[in-house]
Amino acid sequence: MAMTSTNGSSSVAPGPGNQLQRKFYTEDVCTLKADPSMVGIVERTFYEVESHEPLEDSLIVSHVPVPERELMDFLKSGVPAKGCVFVTWSEPTQGSSLVHEDDIELLDRSLEIGCLVKRHPNDTASGAVISTSIRYTLQPAAFRLIDHETGEYGALQFTEKPLGQLGPGDRVEPALLRDVPAEELIAGCDEFYEGSYIIYRQKIGLIQQVDRSVVLMLPSQAVVTPLNPYGLDFPLALDSKPIVSLPNRHEPHNSDSIGLSRPDLSVQADSLYPGQFVRTTLKNLRRGHWTSGAFSENEAAEAHVLATPPLDIHVEWICANIFSVGTPSFGPTSEVLRAGRLQGQAVVYDSGKLPAGHSYEQAIRPGSNHSVGDRVRFRDPAGAVVKYPGFDWIPKDQTFDYDLNIFKIVSVKTEVTVQWQDLSITKESSLSLHKFLGLENEVWPGCLVSLRDEIQTLPNPNKHSTEPLAFTFDPNRNSTVLRPKKIGVVQKVNSRERIASVRWYRDPNVELLHNGHVLRPSSLLGELSDEITDVSMYELTTHPGLVKARGEMVLLVPEKIHHSILPPKSSFPSSTAAGPCLLSYLFPLSFTQANIYLDHIKHVLVEAEWFKRSINIDQTPFPPRHSVRRDDFSLHDPIDWIGHIISLDLDGTITVRLGALQSCRDVQVPLEKILMVLDEDATDDIGPSLLDEESFELFNASHRNFIQTIEYEGGTRLGGDSDDDLWLTEDDDIVSDSDSMPDLIEIDMSGLAEPPQVSDSTSDSGHYDDMPVTLSARLAASCPPSFTILDMPPPQNHHFLRRKSSDANTQRLRRIGKEYQILESSLPQGIFARTWESRIDLLRVVIIGPQGTPYEHAPFVIDFYFDDHFPSAPPASYFHSWTNSMGRINPNMYEDGKICLSILGTWPPKNPDENWNPTKSTVLQILVSIMGLVLVRDPFYNEAGFEAFASEGDSRVESTQYTEKAFVMTRGFIKHALQNPVPGFEDVLAWHYLPGPVENDSQFTRPQLLKKAISEATAMICHCNASCDNELGSERGAASPFVAQVASSGRAGCQNKECKDEKIRIDKGDLRLGTWVDSEKFQSFFWRHWGCVTPKIIANLIEISEETSDGSRDYTLLDGYDDLSSEHQSKVREALEQGHVADSEWRGDQELNRPGKTGFRKRATKTKGPADNDDADEKKADKAKSAKSKAENPKAKKSEIEKSKVGNQKTEKSNAKKRAHSNKNDDEPVDDANSPSAKKPRKESTGKKTASNPPDSSAKAKKARTGLAEVEPTEDKPRRDRKKAKSDTVENTKEKTKRSRK
Repeated sequence: MAMTSTNGSSSVAPGPGNQLQRKFYTEDVCTLKADPSMVGIVERTFYEVESHEPLEDSLIVSHVPVPERELMDFLKSGVPAKGCVFVTWSEPTQGSSLVHEDDIELLDRSLEIGCLVKRHPNDTASGAVISTSIRYTLQPAAFRLIDHETGEYGALQFTEKPLGQLGPGDRVEPALLRDVPAEELIAGCDEFYEGSYIIYRQKIGLIQQVDRSVVLMLPSQAVVTPLNPYGLDFPLALDSKPIVSLPNRHEPHNSDSIGLSRPDLSVQADSLYPGQFVRTTLKNLRRGHWTSGAFSENEAAEAHVLATPPLDIHVEWICANIFSVGTPSFGPTSEVLRAGRLQGQAVVYDSGKLPAGHSYEQAIRPGSNHSVGDRVRFRDPAGAVVKYPGFDWIPKDQTFDYDLNIFKIVSVKTEVTVQWQDLSITKESSLSLHKFLGLENEVWPGCLVSLRDEIQTLPNPNKHSTEPLAFTFDPNRNSTVLRPKKIGVVQKVNSRERIASVRWYRDPNVELLHNGHVLRPSSLLGELSDEITDVSMYELTTHPGLVKARGEMVLLVPEKIHHSILPPKSSFPSSTAAGPCLLSYLFPLSFTQANIYLDHIKHVLVEAEWFKRSINIDQTPFPPRHSVRRDDFSLHDPIDWIGHIISLDLDGTITVRLGALQSCRDVQVPLEKILMVLDEDATDDIGPSLLDEESFELFNASHRNFIQTIEYEGGTRLGGDSDDDLWLTEDDDIVSDSDSMPDLIEIDMSGLAEPPQVSDSTSDSGHYDDMPVTLSARLAASCPPSFTILDMPPPQNHHFLRRKSSDANTQRLRRIGKEYQILESSLPQGIFARTWESRIDLLRVVIIGPQGTPYEHAPFVIDFYFDDHFPSAPPASYFHSWTNSMGRINPNMYEDGKICLSILGTWPPKNPDENWNPTKSTVLQILVSIMGLVLVRDPFYNEAGFEAFASEGDSRVESTQYTEKAFVMTRGFIKHALQNPVPGFEDVLAWHYLPGPVENDSQFTRPQLLKKAISEATAMICHCNASCDNELGSERGAASPFVAQVASSGRAGCQNKECKDEKIRIDKGDLRLGTWVDSEKFQSFFWRHWGCVTPKIIANLIEISEETSDGSRDYTLLDGYDDLSSEHQSKVREALEQGHVADSEWRGDQELNRPGKTGFRKRATKTKGPADNDDADEKKADKAKSAKSKAENPKAKKSEIEKSKVGNQKTEKSNAKKRAHSNKNDDEPVDDANSPSAKKPRKESTGKKTASNPPDSSAKAKKARTGLAEVEPTEDKPRRDRKKAKSDTVENTKEKTKRSRK
């Protein structure tokens, strides 16, 4: 059953087979069901890895019972158990709690402008919040009772009462202000609060900390400023609720730390607001400053907070207004300023302010960071008194000249306006929406995109120039310039079909630096045309230098500049290093460095034609050098150079709200006018752009036991909970213990102290002698060896060729030799390695993508370098990404060549044993890890922290879309490798991708992966096109939900339950039926034997094959029917005429193979007779004998394998006959001719093919056409036998190998 949302996206209704919707996200507002007065904010969930940090010392209270084991595990790891969340309550004295999701209720979901949302997690369509409507319920910090007879106000009272002063029935509560819009409120008790942007003297910075004094009012109405403002505590009133943790407890958490609350317990007051009740010491009061009253020894040391005036403001300066006159570009990055110096001079940026002249409903409201428990005040107190009758404005003369009109948020209600990908706009309650993380290169209306095939990659001639900050970047990061020739603005998106409507620019002149992160300042988008086309989202790409998002703070070119800042002649007319980008890309960056960078951009912009046309020039004379007015000349200039984005318009312009202006207003600016994006990540301690990968070692190598379970072609771990067992193969590995490594063959590396001279003009497609190489089928008469030492120079495009040749250390050379011997004897199928006699410290590997993954058939090239630190540290690695800066193909494989694996030292493992171990880890383990743990079936879940989604089946839509994108992108890898053959692997590529001269000899049959890739892609395109025609109302040519075809390989497993339980595959050549499963979780064919097609499915096929006017049926409406042989077409027609498949083909009980029946295949009772025991003993003995022979004499391994092969084949045939005979006796008691076991014996779970002897030649021919006869291996026999003989070694490795991905 499906339900359709108003924007046209379908979702799966909750049911027994569907995943449960997530109940809570971080920042959700919730209440405790057992005590609705307790309201809090969700801080941590099981799913959101960003919240999984070690716990800080804090007050943790068990307000509701939680199993002690889950609580103890949480205290140690900081990760809530599945089904639990960590909540921080609005009152500091209530602390935080680990609670079960069933014990709390969702009140509100915090959403701001720019947030990505879905109505249901399984929807394909998503939307962006373009406006918000947030309303609060406020509780005043203090109030006065009014005498209704006289109309006079009584004495001042605080809302928060002292402990034990009044019972619940005697407490007097003030009136609440309800339904207050967020735009009427300002955060904090004064203008300075942490986390806000501040503009002072034409500089912008971020307030990191505010040091405050505290003013207390005692019960006697005396007012005092205590000597130590940090010596105040909050008394706890938790009744008998268990306290799990108190602040400043540094000992390990254990069961003994749980105790009952006591009246004398208190916690230090970290954040103080007016109206809070606190305790201190008499000494702290005695030595304080008394504004009113006097100290008394008889008075309790407890009071209410009257005010928290700011003293010092700690600011981290970001940059200055580079277009301002007289603003210094040099200065400290961190500064502590007195609050009195800033008051009246500095401006705190106000993102909640609305522009004048707009009605409340018309204005775009970006939202608010306020939530329950926060303190706020009104922007216009006088207007609020009129609007809200319950607002009792307390004059300052009654509070010792302090403003006590402060309110606490006690509840919040959020409604949002969402623009969906199809351009529809709806208003939604935040409770009805789910947060969406978004996908790489996912687009929404208003996004700037470029066409993948229309991007030119040009060398950057100035990559080594000494431009600003060039010294902080690796030159390779800016070695090329991207020039997208086709740029457009997304108008709308059909997310289900992955199609975007794009309006294109006429003639954009745009260049991108630093792999697309930086926009060259001389770029110009130009004029938008009327051309709008529908484009596959896989043909589009986005670049960080072009992408902007709602809610981001941006630096702008001012509307008016002074003539004195214009340089007489530009020194940098064509900058290729500095340009508009995300500030986080440059971090860490000092205030001075940021100004130098921006000033460099300014020198380029002032020469641009658009700048000269659109910017006003102020011709006012500049004061002379020694004038007192010189330094303050620009201080009164409008702050129109800083704003936040509120809209991405469909005409390509960007609407920015200038929240620092006294009279806020919105402006529409082109992309070229944005100088910098002050993104949130800019506050991180370090940015990726400044890491020197060669000299910076992120994680030290340590001893480890590399224990993982690897599956090579199926893309998932063996022995896991996945149902992907049908994809398992029997590839090999070896024991990684260095003690078992074979002896070293001597390698001479003398004379290699210096690397060969290499030209700077190398490219990723370079070849030997710089000559193009054309692949030819003659390059490989048989499958090339997995490992080879080449006697030619290494290719110029080897990433580490310029590194010096490692020192001739004997121990290290012996280890490299051992590594190569391991690779020579034990590389799994699909991995090929090459090294060079002249540079034995360099290695290049080509991995053919594993079957059953989006990477299948595609080649992946990885370079390795064994430096002087090897084997103490793992070899350096570099992945050749051929995506042309269009995104990653895998979360673990970056475009800059980085591969995230703990064994490579590029990702911190949860278990230190997963690091590289100098004595036990091998290069083979690295390659097997990449093939089995990185190039997997569902790469989306390789992202850090997404394992939780994989275990729950969550984010399946995003996973499917990521897999589709990876599949499409890696098809380009095939094209690239064939057009630019990898030096040293020409024979490998020719063998795997090109047809060979010998086609009939099974021993030399080539994989022909190019043909397979084209065939599979064409089939997908045809089915997609037919499906689209069906949605458009086409009566003919629509795609059927079923497709009949002959199995092209023996890898697919039958999805019929009985076959699936036995892990039976569909043999190559068998007729099979694919059922198209098109859910919001995934889209795929589920295959089953033709003999497993039930009468119910046949009835569906009958409906699809419409009856023509002459009474016959149009079987061509069935997908794949025209491609079948006449014999298979006859089977399909016969089944549709009878209403069931032929009894001779049926694999279940005959009486259930009739129209109206559901049908199923009867399970065979497996019995093990004496003959089977003999065969098992014989195989076990042969295996032990073979293993012993290999251990004693490795050189005789091959001959022993050849001998064992013959015996194994005989045993397999014998067992097949016995199983067929047993199945016949158990399943089909009478009819021998119609016995399914006679027609097609059941496969063993190992997936090896067997066949019974045919009764005559005609039957044998029929079996050959349907794939029932035994099929010879397509690869060369000696290699197959060699792998088979090492199966015991494979099992060892599978037990020793442990996953170490990001």
